[in-house]
Amino acid sequence: MRGCVLLAVGMIPWIMHSQVVSFDEVKPFFMSEWSTNIDYYMWWKSVVFLALAVPSAVLILVLIGLHRARFLKLPGFFALSYLALIWVSTLASPYFQTNLWGFPNQYQGALVQSGYVILFFAAMLAFHKPRAFWQLQVALGVSIVVVSAIGLCQYAGLRPLDSDWMQALILGDDVREAHITFNDGGRVASTLYNANYVGSFVALLLPLVTSF
Repeated sequence: MRGCVLLAVGMIPWIMHSQVVSFDEVKPFFMSEWSTNIDYYMWWKSVVFLALAVPSAVLILVLIGLHRARFLKLPGFFALSYLALIWVSTLASPYFQTNLWGFPNQYQGALVQSGYVILFFAAMLAFHKPRAFWQLQVALGVSIVVVSAIGLCQYAGLRPLDSDWMQALILGDDVREAHITFNDGGRVASTLYNANYVGSFVALLLPLVTSF
C-alpha cells in the first residue's frame, strides 16, 4: 500500500509539469477578468488565514521545544514534503512575487499554501479529544447554516449579498463605491464566489451533515 502511495506522489510532479502554461500567455486573460470580476472574499480569507497560521506556527514550535508535540509520522512526512516543494517551486520560479502572494483576485501563493500545512499540524495537535471534535462540528455547523441560507435565497431568485445592509456589513466604504455585485451568472454561489466552490463545499461537508 505504501508503495502505491509513494508511486502516486512521485507521479504528481510529472503530471503537473506536463500541464505548465507560460504566464505570459495567460496574463492578458487574467488582467481582463480582474477588470470585471472580483472575488472580495478571497482577499479577506487570505488575511484571516495567515493571521491564524502565524500564531499556530509559533505555538507548534513552542510545543516542540517543550517535547509536548506528537505527530503522526506518515501524514507529517507528506505534509513537510509538500511544504518543501512549495518553497522550492517558489524560489526557483522566474515569477517569485506571483508565486509568493498568488494572483490578484486569488491570493493562493506560497504563504497561504504554507498556512494550510501549518494548520494541518495544528489540527493534529488539537483534535485528539471528543470535546475538540464537538467544537469543530459546531463551528462547521454554523458555517453550513449561513452558506446554505444565502444559497437558498439565491436559488429562489433573491440576491441578499447585493442588498444595502449586507454590503454595508461586509464591504468597506471605498469598495462599496465601486458598486460590486455578487452574481455568478444566476447560479448559486452563496459566499463562496463561484458555483464550483459551492460544489466542493457540499462534497466535503455532506459526510459531516449525514453523521449528525
